[in-house]
Amino acid sequence: MRRTAVAAGLCAALVVLAGCGENEIDALENETAGLRKGRIVFVFVAETPESWVFSLGRADLETGRCRRIRPLPPSVFGRETPFPAISPTGDHVAQIVARRGGGELRLTSVATGRTRVVAKLETYPGVVWSADGRRLAYKRGRVWQVVAVSGRPSARSVLRIDALGFVWSPEGTRVAFVSKTGDGRAGTLRTTLDVMRVDGRGRRTLYVDPNPYASSPEPTWSPDGRTIAFGIQEPLRIFAVAAAGGPERQLSGGASPSWSPDGDEIAFSGRGPRGAFEVFVMRRDGSAQRRLTTTKPPEGKRPLGWSPGGDAIVYGGDSTLAVMTRDGSERRELCRFPGGGPASAVWTP
Repeated sequence: MRRTAVAAGLCAALVVLAGCGENEIDALENETAGLRKGRIVFVFVAETPESWVFSLGRADLETGRCRRIRPLPPSVFGRETPFPAISPTGDHVAQIVARRGGGELRLTSVATGRTRVVAKLETYPGVVWSADGRRLAYKRGRVWQVVAVSGRPSARSVLRIDALGFVWSPEGTRVAFVSKTGDGRAGTLRTTLDVMRVDGRGRRTLYVDPNPYASSPEPTWSPDGRTIAFGIQEPLRIFAVAAAGGPERQLSGGASPSWSPDGDEIAFSGRGPRGAFEVFVMRRDGSAQRRLTTTKPPEGKRPLGWSPGGDAIVYGGDSTLAVMTRDGSERRELCRFPGGGPASAVWTP
């Protein structure tokens, strides 16, 4: 989510997050059956004229209570750092915080709020979590430094890929990443989606972007590790390609593909009949596409993730965090965010 929150409602948003002393986020009553197992950890973001303002929140689905846990350091425009990244297990939040002469990577425990500095950095690179939430990677120079969340020095290693970002495979032995090459002259820029083993061997190019000047593809692995789905822009489209190589195939128009835990379906964000972005679901081959939400412009909705059992989806928009069943037949709105919205969320048991 980039620059979709409006600054005009920021003060109201912060009042809601702070709960006027009660530390509550406008928890909403809803008697819809189901959708009441587990918790959702999320990052709320609002925009001021100078920066992005973040808060870490948690929604308890059994009680319906949605509350702020703690504020996070803001991201100042002109020194814009990546948004805070929640671990797949919902236990930690990693954030690069701008400092004079560079930045520092901080790791914060969701349960205790205890924060430690993992590394001092000269720039503001991305942060990448492994699928099991046990490892964290950040870019240092032309390689990605990997450290175990336990913090043991012996657990450090490097991934020698000169890429803007990457995604670990589910089993953690491979990575998918986007690579840009070229010397700046017209016609020399090349953007590719590649895959390789974490030891640097077996690199294979899976996709060459025909429009290398557009935003980079954002890959996501299927749960079985056999397929990679990715979205591209101009126009918005979602593709899938076998991790072992082969021709890519277009699945749909849209963005932000998110695999169900069983790998049978993909949730994504696409244009609805009113022009707003809506949450859609399709089979892994792109068939049986169906729209699950209806939103009045200018707001929109996008999927943020799946429940651990795969029977429900957590989704958000410019002002709400909500959950619904996999077929969209039941839904439950959890929180409202005047002046902002959820940037990311992780649903845990």
